[in-house]
Amino acid sequence: MRWLALALLILLACGCGGRHEDPPAANQPPASPEDALYQQLRAGAFQLGAAQDSLAEALRAVQDLNVGPAARQAQQDAEALLDSAGASLGDFLEPPARGKIAEEFAAHDEMRVKAIEAANDALHETREAAGILRSLADEGVDGAAQAAELADLAANDLQSAIDALGGQVEDPAPEADAAG
Repeated sequence: MRWLALALLILLACGCGGRHEDPPAANQPPASPEDALYQQLRAGAFQLGAAQDSLAEALRAVQDLNVGPAARQAQQDAEALLDSAGASLGDFLEPPARGKIAEEFAAHDEMRVKAIEAANDALHETREAAGILRSLADEGVDGAAQAAELADLAANDLQSAIDALGGQVEDPAPEADAAG
């Protein structure tokens, strides 16, 4: 019995001796431009869905803040920004069927570009809302720091979506000069 136990230990320690193949590389290049676009749209839709969920959670946290009259406008501003950011993503949550990509490649690529633009706009709104929430936290509003963290999480999800879609985070558009 001891010999059997010893043999099992040796076998486990040394392995079975069979040759194992390396798993396929996760970052293999796509076989075609259609496959690349499909992968971008699919990954982007997944990340945008995660961002929308994070935005909804941040929005609930903002709505639950108990602020006084002096901070009410800031709370409403943060709420409006997060609501707008989440609403702008709705058209990009479902990737097209893989077979449709080749049939309407240009239209689907245009959809990808619009998704990147929407995600960039949502990212800027989310960052602005997070800044407002951090200001409320600095003023001592309970729950504002946690709401800012949730908004930061949503911003990270939006950055991931932009990356997945093959885009880049754009600088926010400069504010129009009212005197201009």
